[in-house]
Amino acid sequence: MEEPPPKEESNAPGGAQNPSNLFGGVDSISSLPDEMLHHIFSFVPTKVAITTSVLSKRWRHVWCKTPYLSFPHHKSSLESIHETLASYTAPKIMRFHLYVDRETSEASERSRHHVDS
Repeated sequence: MEEPPPKEESNAPGGAQNPSNLFGGVDSISSLPDEMLHHIFSFVPTKVAITTSVLSKRWRHVWCKTPYLSFPHHKSSLESIHETLASYTAPKIMRFHLYVDRETSEASERSRHHVDS
């Protein structure tokens, strides 16, 4: 009697499988054109889009060219916004969302160079 092939070990929680195993080893998202990825990024805060850069080498700089930037108040500091804009290379911004509350506004007055740049 033949033994069944060994099961592939998974580090995924709850016995979840690697998605590429489910679709025959094909990673459909990574093969999307940059424009499509930019459209997907338009639905999430910029900080989330930036974190996708760790997913693959090809995605490392995709967020830099997305024409959509969003900085919600509870997730963005002036320093992180300044750092993000310094790395941003898109030729055109289609949508820019920046939430500024009183605390951020007062901090920006103390750090006027961030706002001016």
